[in-house]
Amino acid sequence: MFNNVGKSIKTVAKVFFGLGVAAAIITSIAYFILGVANEAVIPLLLCFILPIPMTTAAWINSLFIYGFGQLIENSDVLVSLSKENKGEFTEGFTE
Repeated sequence: MFNNVGKSIKTVAKVFFGLGVAAAIITSIAYFILGVANEAVIPLLLCFILPIPMTTAAWINSLFIYGFGQLIENSDVLVSLSKENKGEFTEGFTE
């Protein structure tokens, strides 16, 4: 679990996106049922409009989480490359 944190975070991002889409679908169905049962127009409109921003918000949220996981994976690669080259990248830099 803690050996490959970047991959775990990227998996969590995919799960959060799936949960967000599922929540949008369930909310849409609930508003549809509410609108039909009460013969109301506003819940029927919400059942078609609300999934769009909910899915978009889930997608944007998962992009940030997935990007963080990718950043961690890339930093792990850079650390391993630095260890292989034994600090050759720091030559020429002065403090």
